[in-house]
Amino acid sequence: MSRRLRQRLSCYFERAGVPVRKRELLFFERPLESAPEPPACGAAIDVLSAGDLARLDYCGGWLTREAATRKLNAGSCFLIGAHDAGRLVGYTWCESGTAYLDFFDLELPLPEATVYRAHSFVHPHARNRGIWQAMNARLLAEARARGARRICFCMDPNNAPMLNLQAKLGVRHYLAASYLRLGPWRRYRLVTAEAGERLVTRSPAEAGKALIRFGSALA
Repeated sequence: MSRRLRQRLSCYFERAGVPVRKRELLFFERPLESAPEPPACGAAIDVLSAGDLARLDYCGGWLTREAATRKLNAGSCFLIGAHDAGRLVGYTWCESGTAYLDFFDLELPLPEATVYRAHSFVHPHARNRGIWQAMNARLLAEARARGARRICFCMDPNNAPMLNLQAKLGVRHYLAASYLRLGPWRRYRLVTAEAGERLVTRSPAEAGKALIRFGSALA
């Protein structure tokens, strides 16, 4: 099927009130035996509270200030933020217990001592300064100090700069996942990076469990 035909069919389904969603992600993991040395980036890198968010000018990105505050107040996660002259210029989240992948319409039940890095963002005006690397190093160190032994996260396969960076940071690509939704119908397809094992399921619960463990050398 051609790309133009797929787009046309998707448009017809949307008009009929049957939303179509398609997404692909790569999943990575690394042990938390050590954390990289954070590079100098010209911004302060801290674990932030809801009170800190209220005092700083917010940078937008994946979450609104209100959504970020609700997440912090709900617990089971912490926020690493980069701030400069009273303005939040970047953030990344570390979640434990359960991680939520809204773009895959599912929850990830995290095993004990496993954490999930989510919602990483650096304001465009603050990029190319090493801020993301500094936040990531701080997050790894904080997660390790809180008892975590493994971190996992996902990434868009088209984000070449970030994919190249992961290879330099010593993380392991262990799984590729795709998601297709047509109205209430769903299909998850998971393929391990090394053995090529596959799991195809329509169950969000089964997919959520497998995304963290299937093909992992560390779980």
